Amino acid sequence: MSKNDLQDRIMSMTQDIEFVYNGKQGSVCPFNEFDISVSFDGKEMDYTDINDVMQDPFWDGKSLNQIADELMFD
Repeated sequence: MSKNDLQDRIMSMTQDIEFVYNGKQGSVCPFNEFDISVSFDGKEMDYTDINDVMQDPFWDGKSLNQIADELMFD
């Protein structure tokens, strides 16, 4: 999935997004456009802006923008 497709999917706010990256479970839970929760490898973080979600190196030192093509979805 491209980074733009992933961002659009998050912002559609229709469902939580669960995936595997580097053999670890991750998820993005968009409650509304200003309240987005993420979790990865037992850590959690809350964001108030989609750009921060996409750019923060929260995912093993990389951002969602960098790893979007590597995510494995069920």
